[in-house]
Amino acid sequence: MNMKLSHRDKIIFLVVTVVVVIGLGIWFLLKPRYEDMKASDDRLVAKQAERDELQAKIDTLPDLKKTLENKVDEVVERQEDFISEREIPETYQINTYLMDLLAPSEIEITGMDHNVLEGTELEEYTYNRRALGYDMKMNGDIANQLPEDVYNAYNNSYPAPNPSVITAATVVTISYRSDPECEQLFDAIQLIADCDKNIYMETCSADLTVEASDEGVEPYAEGEMVVTFYEIYPMDPADVDK
Repeated sequence: MNMKLSHRDKIIFLVVTVVVVIGLGIWFLLKPRYEDMKASDDRLVAKQAERDELQAKIDTLPDLKKTLENKVDEVVERQEDFISEREIPETYQINTYLMDLLAPSEIEITGMDHNVLEGTELEEYTYNRRALGYDMKMNGDIANQLPEDVYNAYNNSYPAPNPSVITAATVVTISYRSDPECEQLFDAIQLIADCDKNIYMETCSADLTVEASDEGVEPYAEGEMVVTFYEIYPMDPADVDK
């Protein structure tokens, strides 16, 4: 068989060979570039995902800031119910506070003893579960004017009380003298009841005493008032970067 290539075939073979060589050269040169580009695209996708995640977190910042502001305001409002340990940290200042509180009653305070308690559980007001409710009263309440406790008792639907608060407390035993009719004592009790801080009268005793003096017989009432004095160290809103 005659395998001799013609001049035309030689040219074609040479051209094909050159094209293949050039193609292989281009492939081996561009393949690393292609892989680098693919890796770059993957990194770009990952960075975009990180950016989107970060942006999603940034978008929640206004809500988080609002939540923080609401919590700070809630704490500030709640701590207003307590005596400030920052302002009244010492026993003698508790004495001064109570003496100033009771001064309008003109009761004579003869002594104060303290029993400091820590980690005291203070529970919020719980609803009266013995409120009266029955069918005839409910059916007759056309204008819905019965107290809320009646509806709660009738439907057994008392709202759950808020969680208790753990706080410090000082039990103060106040020895006193009052007028024999105890009007000053009653005024003192009312002042404690009307105080907007968490100060509560626990017990009160009163005995009538008659004392002789140069001016004659002077009767007076004396006894002890036991008062629980709740305190917290308050948060300063200025310390919270809102």
